[in-house]
Amino acid sequence: MQGKNIWLGIFTVSGVVVLWMLGSVLIKLQNYYALEDQATAMVDELTVKRLGQSDFRLEAHYHFEVGGEIYQGRSVNKQVVFPNQFAAEKAAEGFSEQQTTVWYSKLSPKKSSLNRAFPYKECFHLILTLGVFAYFLWLRGFVSRSREEDADERINST
Repeated sequence: MQGKNIWLGIFTVSGVVVLWMLGSVLIKLQNYYALEDQATAMVDELTVKRLGQSDFRLEAHYHFEVGGEIYQGRSVNKQVVFPNQFAAEKAAEGFSEQQTTVWYSKLSPKKSSLNRAFPYKECFHLILTLGVFAYFLWLRGFVSRSREEDADERINST
């Protein structure tokens, strides 16, 4: 009975992790595919945003035009991380208005970003997690078959 509880616990925990990661990947994929169109944006200013103890990023404030209407947005640079506020401010210091590409949703151009990256890492982690879950399923079946074979051998030997 205790062995069944252990397997149930393993399946429950790994199943919850798989579902959580699947939800996370689906949300990131939805965000990726929602930003389907692009336009030229003008970056108005860069500000420093603190995301952690040694995690400072530049946040761009920009505007762009779609269908004769002007939209504004903010986007945090996810690629470049600064160790302190001074370094981030120094990088933003020499900034002057510049053009860049903005990705936006055709259905709602208010939803926009300067960053549009496919979530490769998250998809890879999901595949690894599914592999671990599949391994536990296989292991459970293997152990069950081994126990049945052992029980059959004991019955046949008596």
